Amino acid sequence: MTNEKAEKTDRQHVRVHQISALERLKSQVWVAEIERIGSAIQQKKLSLMQIPNVFVFDELDGKTFGTIRDGKSMPSQQTVDKIAAGRELRNPNSYPFRQTRALIETGPDDFPLWQILAGDTDVCMQVVDGEVANLTGTAPDENSSFEQRVRTLFAHRLPANINADALWDLIAKERTKEMHYDFNVIALTATEGDEIAGFPDHVAVSGSAWVRADSVITLSAGQVVSTIALYVLSRQKKELIAPCHYMLVGVLQKAIEEQLSYGALVADFLSRDEWVYQGLS
Repeated sequence: MTNEKAEKTDRQHVRVHQISALERLKSQVWVAEIERIGSAIQQKKLSLMQIPNVFVFDELDGKTFGTIRDGKSMPSQQTVDKIAAGRELRNPNSYPFRQTRALIETGPDDFPLWQILAGDTDVCMQVVDGEVANLTGTAPDENSSFEQRVRTLFAHRLPANINADALWDLIAKERTKEMHYDFNVIALTATEGDEIAGFPDHVAVSGSAWVRADSVITLSAGQVVSTIALYVLSRQKKELIAPCHYMLVGVLQKAIEEQLSYGALVADFLSRDEWVYQGLS
């Protein structure tokens, strides 16, 4: 193969340009899933560059994947399709990488996370409304306000012995770092210890002591994603940012990593200044 043809082949597999933070996240998650699948099948740790050597792909060369794995470029659609069509050497009728296409195009666990992170208002609202329907049994209609949606998710994110209205009012009046982090009851369910000293008396239904043992909550992957969607909507609408940010901070502490596939990578992205909705106004 001539140098000119080799360069053309490389360009087909890699979109070489200055990629955005979201594109880098999508690429990182895609790579991680390919490596996870390949390593599990081969029962040894494999890098993206090694995958083409032990699986059957059409015209794929692992040497072209260096910039993709480093998060400097995005795979082309052609490469995404070729990886998804990859087969095992010993089992040519098996297509273990098939789901990687949906992962990079949509998001982890079949949630439309990439559209949410990009700020797609319609998708964010659909996800939030779906969560409200799951929690209450009734889907919001055209008469439902954004505040009603936020209050519904807020109340269902908290431990049973927390006065949701009192906490809501406290957050709205005192948007300090302490209330967002040190006293975030969603985050505190992820910490060790039976009691949180100094929690505001009027917020804890049982008194000044907030007892973790009686209040542990578990959020699903869907609830994590809907929390992110709700926060994006609050930033776009410039409404109710405090309670939405409070919920986002809470799920970032533990739930996102435990419940959402590649949650650690997503949490890191959400915490970076590169994300347009990261900085609070």
